[in-house]
Amino acid sequence: MVHLATLLHDDVIDQASVRRGSASANALWGNTAAVLLGDLLLSKAFSLGVGLSRPEITALLTETAEEICRGELLQNLHRADWGLTEEQYMKIIDGKTAALFACTAALGAKVAGARESTAEALTQYGRQIGQAFQIRDDLLDLLSTEQQSGKTLGTDLAECKLTLPLIVWLRQLPEKQKQAAIKNLSEGSQIPRIAEQISQSPAMQQVRKILRKFCGQASRFLTDLPDSAAKEALSKLAEILSCPE
Repeated sequence: MVHLATLLHDDVIDQASVRRGSASANALWGNTAAVLLGDLLLSKAFSLGVGLSRPEITALLTETAEEICRGELLQNLHRADWGLTEEQYMKIIDGKTAALFACTAALGAKVAGARESTAEALTQYGRQIGQAFQIRDDLLDLLSTEQQSGKTLGTDLAECKLTLPLIVWLRQLPEKQKQAAIKNLSEGSQIPRIAEQISQSPAMQQVRKILRKFCGQASRFLTDLPDSAAKEALSKLAEILSCPE
C-alpha cells in the first residue's frame, strides 16, 4: 500500500498518463484525486501497522515512509543539476526506492520471528535489490516501450531528472557536446534524439555493470540463510534484475 501510494504521487509529479498498461489515476480523475488517494493509502497502511500491536513494525513503516519522502525531495532539489555525481544519485535512490525494498524484506523476517541476524541480512539484501531495481528502471526508461513497461516512458529526461545512464553519458561527452546536450535538455528539446544517443552509447554498458554489482551484493547477503524455496526465489530475483532487456 505504501508502494502504491508513492506510485500515485510519482505519476502526478511526472505528469504520467500510463501506469501498468492502463490510464493513470491522475489521467482518469485529476491530480487532486490522485494525491488524496495516495494519502489515503498511506494512512491505511499506518493504521494496519498499528493494529498489529508491534511498535517496532509501526516504527519501521513510518521511518521508511519518511525516508522515501526525503529521497523524493532530494531528487526534486537536484532536478536539472547537471553536475550531479554518481554518489549523490546513489543517495537519492537509496532513499526513494531502496528504503522501501529494505523495509519489505525486514518486515517479512520480523513478522516471521526470525533472528535479528537474519532480519539484518534480509534488510541489506532488500536495500541492494532496491538500488538495482531503480537502476534497471532507469535503463528500461531508455530501452523499453510503453507497451512493454506498462507506464509512461521518457519522463525522467523531460522532467530534467538525472538518472544513472544520463549522468554517465554526460560525463563521457566532450565539453562542447555536453553543453549542447544540457541546453537541449533544459529547454525540453530533442528529447527522443538524446534518449536514442544515450541508449546507443558505451554508458549503457557501464550502467549494466553497476547494476550487476548491486545484484551480486544482494545475493551475497543470502549466503548464510538456510536453504529454502524462499531463499531460492530471492536469489532468482537478483539474477533476473541483473539482466535488463
